[in-house]
Amino acid sequence: MVQALVENIPAQALNWILARADGMPLYIEEMARMSPLPSAAAIPATLHDLLAARLEGTGDAKRVAQLAATVGREFSIELLRRISPLPFEALTTTLQELQNSRLIVSHDANTCQFKHALICEAAYQSQPKAQRQATHREIARVLQTQFAEVIEARPEVVAQHLALAGETHQAIDYWLEAGKRAEKHAANQAAMDHFRAALQLIQKQPVDRERDRQEFLLQVKLGNLLHATEGYGSTDATQAFFRALALCGNLDDSPEVFQALWGLWIGTLDHSFPAALELANRLNGLAHAMDIDFLRIQAQFVMGNNAFWLGDFAGSQRSLELALALYRPELHGPLVAQFGEDAAISSGSFLSWVLWLQGFPDQARRLSEKTLALARQLGHPHSLGLALACAAILRRWTRETPVVLSLAETVLAFAQQHGFALWQATGTLVRGWGMTMQGEAEGVVYIEQSTQAMRTAMGSAAVIFLAPLAEAQMHLGQNEAALLAVNKAFHEVEKKGDRHFEAELYRLKGECLLAATQEQTLEAEAAFQQALTISRRQGAKALELRAAMSMARLRRQQGRADEARHLLAGVYAGFTEGFDTPDLQEADDLLCCLA
Repeated sequence: MVQALVENIPAQALNWILARADGMPLYIEEMARMSPLPSAAAIPATLHDLLAARLEGTGDAKRVAQLAATVGREFSIELLRRISPLPFEALTTTLQELQNSRLIVSHDANTCQFKHALICEAAYQSQPKAQRQATHREIARVLQTQFAEVIEARPEVVAQHLALAGETHQAIDYWLEAGKRAEKHAANQAAMDHFRAALQLIQKQPVDRERDRQEFLLQVKLGNLLHATEGYGSTDATQAFFRALALCGNLDDSPEVFQALWGLWIGTLDHSFPAALELANRLNGLAHAMDIDFLRIQAQFVMGNNAFWLGDFAGSQRSLELALALYRPELHGPLVAQFGEDAAISSGSFLSWVLWLQGFPDQARRLSEKTLALARQLGHPHSLGLALACAAILRRWTRETPVVLSLAETVLAFAQQHGFALWQATGTLVRGWGMTMQGEAEGVVYIEQSTQAMRTAMGSAAVIFLAPLAEAQMHLGQNEAALLAVNKAFHEVEKKGDRHFEAELYRLKGECLLAATQEQTLEAEAAFQQALTISRRQGAKALELRAAMSMARLRRQQGRADEARHLLAGVYAGFTEGFDTPDLQEADDLLCCLA
């Protein structure tokens, strides 16, 4: 490479270059281009030394290179002109000298770039610290006063210069604004980076009420984004909300305490639903004490959500319906950023699940569609992801396989676009279930992948993932594996207190036992009876119907057809809608066979 760049290079100099280069092409290239070629003893020992020497050789252009490097590796000539003391003609000539020296290259009439990041770094570091800070301060001033379009589109650029200038307070404001802008444009990773940059600077600020209020806002915003991207099981999000709650010791406003507790409630859901209920009750008490509608909406969703997981579907319905009754899109929609998701979309999604469980599949599907329409109208990415994922799970429960597969692709594409881990896992789950129901055995692999991803995204939702895994494995005749999945789900029921699908787990257990061997008929019958008992206690007609069908088939095999028909007919008679769904059609067919 050196010989291609410089003819007749002395062997000693060549050997020195190769020995010092350590295989680094930029070092080799820059050394070879030095003219006149130095003696071996004069060769700079490191790349940084070499680049510094090259800059020293540029004369007056060194200061221009320093100014440009302070702007950044790529820099605007117009911005450089406004911070440089040189007249425009002299600046243009100097920039041409830097191009001729192969230190910078021109992209267009207004933009240049240092040829290599290390050249830019060498120019930047060649300035005394005080000089660098002064230049950053001037750049920030010029941007603030003369480049309104940069302030609007890229506030993080100003934040960076202010931070490096030592203007910490202003820098925090701009980092916060940059984070908000990135969040608004669904650039979640960039938003989190900006909020973290602000939080790093805040640690340098003296402790006072304003500092605590600003850190509180940043911690809540960061926590909300972490829940959206990493899932409700994010430990970093929990830490952010714990810190936010600690800051409330210096803040008197109860709405802020509510926000911090909300974030901690979500984190607690990942560990134990009964434990989360304690926080839910506290949030509900705060909301009623403050008598703020928006907080009451959030609190009712919290109560309805918690009741759902605990299997109290009537209580869940009451709370979720109250949340929706209080919600006004024009008033409460714009406040979504405070809690990271829209309360009406969350409430509508969970209420659609409750309605299906209670035996109202038509109402459930209509509410799901209405909630999806609201989510699309609001345009908040995490809320829309939640609505799509919940709609896909609902259609899995109603066993509408083509709809499930269509929604699965939508959920997956959306989750991948925005980096939403929990919705990615949900999309993978429903895709795998749908494939398996169509006879594609590889669908089980997708479900297994989703159960692994779920552990970090929201470990407490294990039953949502393990139940369809068992169902899919049974569909493929993998009965031992299915029973293992059911037993894992039961472990999660006891560990986390998730009771919403407990009745279905007992039914699946019974089916697994019957499929394995007829010698376990009594155990299977006991499991079906337990499914019936739990579903009736919870008011879960949809699960009661499934349990009744399983028990009726067993009774028919035992020669007790009349008893089977009486059991199933009584449950079937309790339905007033949803007769086009696979479950009710299957029940109707079974009743005809038993007649």
